[in-house]
Amino acid sequence: MELALSQGFNVKIAAIPKSVAKDPDELIRRDPALWRGALQGAKNFLDFYFDAIFANLNLEDSQAKKQAVAELIPLLSLLPDPLDRNHYLQRLALKLRVDEKLVLEVLNRRLAARERKSGTPRPPVVKKTRQELLERRVLSLMLRTGAEFPDEWNILADDDFTFLLLQQVFLEVKPLIQNHNFDLEAFLGSHPKWQPELELLLFGLENELALSPDVSLDELKKQFVSELKLLTTKRKMSELGNRIRAAEQTGQREELRVLTTEFNNLSRELSRFHVG
Repeated sequence: MELALSQGFNVKIAAIPKSVAKDPDELIRRDPALWRGALQGAKNFLDFYFDAIFANLNLEDSQAKKQAVAELIPLLSLLPDPLDRNHYLQRLALKLRVDEKLVLEVLNRRLAARERKSGTPRPPVVKKTRQELLERRVLSLMLRTGAEFPDEWNILADDDFTFLLLQQVFLEVKPLIQNHNFDLEAFLGSHPKWQPELELLLFGLENELALSPDVSLDELKKQFVSELKLLTTKRKMSELGNRIRAAEQTGQREELRVLTTEFNNLSRELSRFHVG
């Protein structure tokens, strides 16, 4: 299993009811349909292991938390993809209700120890771009406050989100908020595939609020939304600039006039999104 994880294989676990069969061979012989169902419901190994560890964990017991970290960190350190490591690290911090930095320190010590032992440098950590960080924060704020302040989110559009998952969530959430029909718990429950990632988004927001007690939720919202809209406007202006140059080179005067007007309108919008 450790070798498979270290090679980046997507290992899955199919749960077999003990009351029905003791192993896959017996289940296949007894009821092939049940075996097919078990395969369809197979979980990623780390997801399965997370669920198994936390099923009976007392989160009020510090020793139990340490034991969970001791069991999971060695497995996370095997993952070759930094994005996968970061995903499960955030999930572990969320489950334990601790600052992500604490878990990251433990993981980094484990990685450093392996690097010293093997002499092989670890892969660099992939940092999120400012664009992605802003999109994640804005969406988490929208999820957190959308039901309470529905009109404040009309300024956002789907092209403010460049990451597919975040854009998909936004497109589903915005009409619910506009129709005063958004309930966060109900939304999470009706989208089980998105739930882990959205819980990480919300955890990141709560962590930021905890680390910045002097900054209000409203201040964060204004700051992040303004900066995201600023980036969107600049991106659109850059794209228009390329199209304007192409129109100039090909002599398309009417298109050039339309594009230039659009560019100037966006230029005037920049002042609306002042970031302090």
